[in-house]
Amino acid sequence: MKQSKRKAKSTKTSIERRKVNKKSDQSEESRHRVNPHIITVTGEVRYSCLFTMASSTPVCSICDLRNITKPSIIWCFECDEGLCPECKDHHRLSKGTRNHNTVTISEYQKLPSEIVKITQNCAKHSEKFTIYCKKHECLCCGSCTVENHIECRDFDKLADIFQTTTFSNAFYEIEQSLADLSNNIQKIQNVRKDNLMRFAEKKRQIEQEIKQTRIAINTHLDKIQDDIMNKLNETVEKESKFINEQLELLKEKGSEITDYRKTIENIKQHATDLQTFIWMKELENEISSNDEFLQSVIDSTNFKDCELSYKTNAAMQNIANQMKNFGEVII
Repeated sequence: MKQSKRKAKSTKTSIERRKVNKKSDQSEESRHRVNPHIITVTGEVRYSCLFTMASSTPVCSICDLRNITKPSIIWCFECDEGLCPECKDHHRLSKGTRNHNTVTISEYQKLPSEIVKITQNCAKHSEKFTIYCKKHECLCCGSCTVENHIECRDFDKLADIFQTTTFSNAFYEIEQSLADLSNNIQKIQNVRKDNLMRFAEKKRQIEQEIKQTRIAINTHLDKIQDDIMNKLNETVEKESKFINEQLELLKEKGSEITDYRKTIENIKQHATDLQTFIWMKELENEISSNDEFLQSVIDSTNFKDCELSYKTNAAMQNIANQMKNFGEVII
């Protein structure tokens, strides 16, 4: 009676698991779509891990279906499950499983995670992959073939593929492809690094060029500033010289007139009428001569009032508006 209940319960559990698996998305087959060349290489090592932690010991799958918890001592890659000592013996003697490849649990737990993660079973139907559809380039279990590939005509059995495939050659080709990819990546990295180095060197050259341009501009501005300052000084000096010469000459004439005025007082007091007449005639001539001199000075272009002014070069006035930058950085 107990055995019947356990059997019924086990059957119910299997049915529930099958229902859950059937709810998977139809597109699940795309997860198994790979290059057929890769399938021939990895088809025999598509294992799945049925325990949560890689470091924990999986329970016996067969006993688990009977609601009995027992630790596994071996792992069958074909069945993709662990087995306890009792189930191991039955598995080893059964006609359908006696040739399956098994390892101890300790060895299984030492396998690289990349190997453990490779599953041999369809995630949608929990059935082992047996067929490769060339049309869709994907692995198929029996249910997948019936449900989604009934119209396909180009199939290969995985067992036939494994028998006709030379794995050493396939691995060599893949390793060669990976080596080519690695070399190409290295070449691209070298090209990009070289580009960075050229950027740094060019940046240094451009910075130097900008600084040299600034120095050239400063030098030119200093030169034209010195030129205009020298021109200003020369102009002021020249005009000042003319004015000073005129002032000196006028000063001399003024001194002469002062002397004449003093002489007049002396003539009035001490000269005879004849002396007075002679001197007055001479003085009249001198006054006439000085009057002509003053008139010539007044009429001279050098006597005109001069105004000093400055007209800024239009290019210099607009330099701030017209010269927005030193140049342009171009990639």
